[in-house]
Amino acid sequence: MTIFISHSSRDHATVRSLAQHLQTANESVWLDQSLIGGEAWWERILHQIRSCKVFVVALSNSCLQSKPCRAEMDYAKVLGLPILPVIIGDVDSYRIDPIFTVQSVDFRNPDAGSGTALIAAIRERAAERKELPDPLPDPPPVPYGYLQRLGVAIDSPEELSPTEQSTILSDLRQALRQEQDESVRDDIRRLLGALRRRSEVTHATVDEIDDLLRRYPSHGLDDSTPATSESTTSGTAGSLRSQADSSGYPAGHPASATANRASTKPRSPMNPKIVAIAVGVVVVAAVIGLVAYLMMGRSSRDVAANRSATATAAPQSGVAAPASASSTGQTISGHYIETDTGAISTTLDWYFTPCGDGCAMASHTPSGTTRFQVRLVNGQWRMETGPDQINCTDGTKVPSALSVVETWDPNTLAGTVQETYQVPACGHPAGTQETINIQLRRAP
Repeated sequence: MTIFISHSSRDHATVRSLAQHLQTANESVWLDQSLIGGEAWWERILHQIRSCKVFVVALSNSCLQSKPCRAEMDYAKVLGLPILPVIIGDVDSYRIDPIFTVQSVDFRNPDAGSGTALIAAIRERAAERKELPDPLPDPPPVPYGYLQRLGVAIDSPEELSPTEQSTILSDLRQALRQEQDESVRDDIRRLLGALRRRSEVTHATVDEIDDLLRRYPSHGLDDSTPATSESTTSGTAGSLRSQADSSGYPAGHPASATANRASTKPRSPMNPKIVAIAVGVVVVAAVIGLVAYLMMGRSSRDVAANRSATATAAPQSGVAAPASASSTGQTISGHYIETDTGAISTTLDWYFTPCGDGCAMASHTPSGTTRFQVRLVNGQWRMETGPDQINCTDGTKVPSALSVVETWDPNTLAGTVQETYQVPACGHPAGTQETINIQLRRAP
């Protein structure tokens, strides 16, 4: 029996490394790396899930946002399969996602220790494998089936009437607005490009497609990447990977008639005087930028030296050196790891960016879009991250249910997380409070 790895296609390179590590331990691994979508593709995936001895979830933000990954996880759960979450990338929802009720393995920085823990966890889970239920539960539907149907319609040899064009375009427009997975959006752009290339499309349809592609540009997904579980449209979407340029427009088709005329207009030679002036401006700007950079660096070193000189407590083992006891110039910055000890023990990454005296912004990733403000209140760092949605273990989701207040001591970096249910959720009445002890330390 094999190990099934559920993953996002955006994590393909990392997941390949994970699979190779398991294979070196003589484990058989299955990945959906060479399939292109459709009912046959989905049925083969479901068959492999039913046949596996352990269902591994390669956890990352991309995985948690992927509809196919969610469908695979839900199916493995109702089948009663042993599930092992393996963290391979940044994850923002440790506290609210039900997948973290299962003990996970951190494989973001593979080494001998994490490799040994991974293999041990795999074999422990495999020993828990039971027979599948009889009868089998209903299989989940094909993810993004609506895109496959649109792809078939666009590929049809029959002429599309203006009404049919308008209906297809309306469906693609709605999908482009609602889908958050960028790889799925790229497939939608490819379908738009295929529709635009049909000879019978109206000028109004072409203009609206061009407008959509300008308003929702591609973010650089490599068009040569083979389709996987998140590129599920068959036929058209797959064939468009080599036919669309980085702007989202089909190759060989100008964005508009105006763009076509502009592309054939001869260019005027550059004026040498203008070139010389432009070069001079660039040089002056570079010198000014270098001076500003050096002055900022000196200022940062002075602040760091001041904090070090005024620290009032010696650092504990595994804990970062305390900040100044005075609030003057006190802030927190850099990468920290939070360890929670409660009903479920977890670890979280925090990236702090100073925003002033006694102020910082926090995120779970270095460039995270979700950022929380941290304030020094009564000698304690205080951060509020709610109200937020909570995902219950039974699969229900309750928006704006959980308010979270996190506080910790600037010197010891120890503190608590206070969680308050704003509305009844997950079996807890409104007003229920839970306290979790935490310890922060600077990441190595």
